[in-house]
Amino acid sequence: MIDFTQFDENLTEVLNEVSNASSGEKKEVPYGDYEVKLTKLELTVSKSQKPMVAMWFKVLNGAYAGCLIFNYVLVDKGFNIHRVNEMLRTLGYPVEFKSYSDYAAALKDGYLALKDIEFAISYNQNEKGYTDIKILQVF
Repeated sequence: MIDFTQFDENLTEVLNEVSNASSGEKKEVPYGDYEVKLTKLELTVSKSQKPMVAMWFKVLNGAYAGCLIFNYVLVDKGFNIHRVNEMLRTLGYPVEFKSYSDYAAALKDGYLALKDIEFAISYNQNEKGYTDIKILQVF
């Protein structure tokens, strides 16, 4: 059996998020430029069982303050790994792909290094219909 008491230590933020989510304040963030913070960065597995990087960005101000922008990138091809690495390098976190297990650990460390940094992104859709996020400025 799993011991979930380890997650009960700092519930204030989670309880606030639950309250806000249930109050109908969820807004879909339109494409555009936003000041954000990274709230999630991890290597996970897609529904099709391919390695995927999950990145979540929290909008810091404006009409969509507090809303999340989600970016999921399949990293089963070298070009996509390169794209993720370049984004993280732009934020000041040098990452290198050696293996998926090493990459998972590097992304976990990357989240810890980058979670307090504020930066501006351009959030758009590319010609194939996928989310396209570019770092505009790091504050």
